[in-house]
Amino acid sequence: MSDYGIRISADGIDVKTGSDKDMVLTSKYPLLKGSISGSGVVSVPRTGVRTNVSIAHGLSNIPMVSGSWNDRDGDEFDPTMYYLLPTYYISFFELAFSIKSDATNVVLSFSIDDFGSGGAAVDIRYTYEIYIDKAKV
Repeated sequence: MSDYGIRISADGIDVKTGSDKDMVLTSKYPLLKGSISGSGVVSVPRTGVRTNVSIAHGLSNIPMVSGSWNDRDGDEFDPTMYYLLPTYYISFFELAFSIKSDATNVVLSFSIDDFGSGGAAVDIRYTYEIYIDKAKV
């Protein structure tokens, strides 16, 4: 095995002796060479109803994605802080935010349930990164 830095093997494969194609990740090849990024704001009701944002990616594969969010107006969280997706929080209310991708879209999902306390919808600012290159194994 050559010394390339990081190797993570697939389940059941010895990371020291497995071939490059059996690795989940190897730093031997360029990874995540570029990305498509964006941001927006979505108004999320406090009723527990899921609000989805779909972004068509136009790629020929299912891409790896990441995202973050913040409470634009500081209704519940510090508006100067960004939090990574997915997020699940439960206290006086339940908050469930996630990000996923499929062959066509990246979907960000937002749900806030204040258990009937009432209150205006929360404006959530989100960001996303769609990684456009797969490892060249």
